[in-house]
Amino acid sequence: MYSHGARTADRAVRRISIAAAWAMLAGTVVVTALPPTSVSAAGPYVVNVTFDAADVNPGDGTCASATGACTFRAAVEEALLDSASTVSIGFNVSGPFDLATDLTAQVQPGRTVNLGSAPFPGDRTTGGVGVLSLVGFSVGNPNGGGPNSATCAPGQVVTGLIAYQPPGSLVPFGPTWLRAVQPVCRPITGSSGSFGLGTATTGSLFGTLTGAESPPSTTECAVGSAVTGFTGRSGALIDRLELYCAPLNPNGTLGSSVPAGGSVGGTGGGEFAPIMCPNNTLANGVAGRTG
Repeated sequence: MYSHGARTADRAVRRISIAAAWAMLAGTVVVTALPPTSVSAAGPYVVNVTFDAADVNPGDGTCASATGACTFRAAVEEALLDSASTVSIGFNVSGPFDLATDLTAQVQPGRTVNLGSAPFPGDRTTGGVGVLSLVGFSVGNPNGGGPNSATCAPGQVVTGLIAYQPPGSLVPFGPTWLRAVQPVCRPITGSSGSFGLGTATTGSLFGTLTGAESPPSTTECAVGSAVTGFTGRSGALIDRLELYCAPLNPNGTLGSSVPAGGSVGGTGGGEFAPIMCPNNTLANGVAGRTG
């Protein structure tokens, strides 16, 4: 089913986030985690201003800066301290947002903090000097479809994405959104001093194919690099994905994360903020909702 107003679809990627991240430090693979939280209000925390200010009482379940307005920083602070398994941050104001100082936020594994379906301006600012880094957040529709994930095999990391879209005949909405994605996976090979990435394979499918898709498209990291995050465009559905990648050094450390330069998907929806793995980690899958 397709409709111009609601922009719904029979099969689509509706919400997406990094499923798991593996850290390479001196050859040791570890899973990162954060301490548990205790406050429960479940949001949603709706941002209604573009200026930057902290929450006056983080963890009380109310997004409010000193002026009473809900800033993006305050919404993030409340969401991270909310112990509900799924929390949403919404927007009734358009960015870009002015970040006066850096804003780094990481979601506890096993929880979902969703940035909703409203367009979000990524890490652009209105003149502020702050850098935005979101780890473990998700974007898209928090309720549509059903839970799903696609991962590489143990010991492998994501180095690219294969994307499937509806056939081009379903204009104007059909070609713009992603029906399913599939990670391109490579094993980490060698040992300290000689780490590298092996031969590419494909991971499990994130989404459902009907047999009526356009030819798949692929975006990949540069040779020797793997995925550390992604950005793109979303509305009610996930429309486009663009990768961030970092080179795996021979000693097991990672170089700087940079945009891969390519993308898969269409031009619908609005920009969303980069969703990144924790520092010094590589993705080994994606998770979210499809259907």
